[in-house]
Formats: sequence, structure tokens, C-alpha cells
Amino acid sequence: MLACAPVAFATFQGALRCVVLCVQLIKGHTLTCFSDAEEQSSGKDKLVPFLLESRLRENGAEVVTGELAKPCLAYLGCLLPSG
Repeated sequence: MLACAPVAFATFQGALRCVVLCVQLIKGHTLTCFSDAEEQSSGKDKLVPFLLESRLRENGAEVVTGELAKPCLAYLGCLLPSG
């Protein structure tokens, strides 16, 4: 039996390595994150070296975003099997 857990990325220094190292992990998978528009509207785009949505798309992820500041969920099944 496979157990699934949400996989999340955030736009902060600790996530930089994860995004760079996980290119093969995310390529071709459907993800959700803070959209470029959300980061720009909050001013966070000035604090980070890249916009997360753009970087995920550049690395082959299918990114689903919702309305500004509204919940958005993307279900893709198990990304990482456990056990």
C-alpha cells in the first residue's frame, strides 16, 4: 500500500536548493504554488531571486493557479511512494 503526502514548495531561501535539485522530481507533474501575480501583488517578488510559478514552469511542471489570495488545490496522486 502506498501512502501519499502533499508536496509543497515555498518562496524562501531554503526552497532554492529544493527547486534546483528537484527538477526531475517535478518535471511533468501538476503542482500548485503562489502565483507570480500573488507574489508581485504582495511585494514578495522584490525579496526573492525568482518567481516560483515561473521557475516551476521553466523546469517542466504543470502549474495550476487560482484567483489571487484564494485557495487552490491540484491533485496528482502519489508523487513519492513510501515504504
